[in-house]
Amino acid sequence: MKRLHDTGFTVSVARQRDKDEDVNAVDEPFLDLMEAHGIPRDRTIVSFPDFLTPGSTGHALTAMA
Repeated sequence: MKRLHDTGFTVSVARQRDKDEDVNAVDEPFLDLMEAHGIPRDRTIVSFPDFLTPGSTGHALTAMA
């Protein structure tokens, strides 16, 4: 990520989000790590819910209904 950032690419992080998590608290260590490596803290972090496996009938499908 650092090399991409240094050559002009906009970098971001994608991660899986747990149900009912404190998104800001979980994102903070990612921001700290990026900052420690010279990547600005204003990078985007996208947190995706657990989509489960195909055919599942869990929380991800009921949330989309």
